[in-house]
Amino acid sequence: MGDLYAAPHKDQTICEMHRRMYRIIVARDPNDELIPLLSKAFDMGKKMGNRLKYHKERHGDEWWALHRADGGEIDADE
Repeated sequence: MGDLYAAPHKDQTICEMHRRMYRIIVARDPNDELIPLLSKAFDMGKKMGNRLKYHKERHGDEWWALHRADGGEIDADE
């Protein structure tokens, strides 16, 4: 897991930080009430990333219609 207090890497994403927190919390207590909130924050971050990508890469409305709700799994190894 590495040092909990280490500074984030330059290219580290918010989703990677959510995964790191999720894994620490689940290892401590799989019934922790923060887990659903962290999962929701992860999903929100994925959707926000899609919106930023849509604008930055000038994807069309068809791309946005297909990818606006893309999320991901917080416990996946992406």
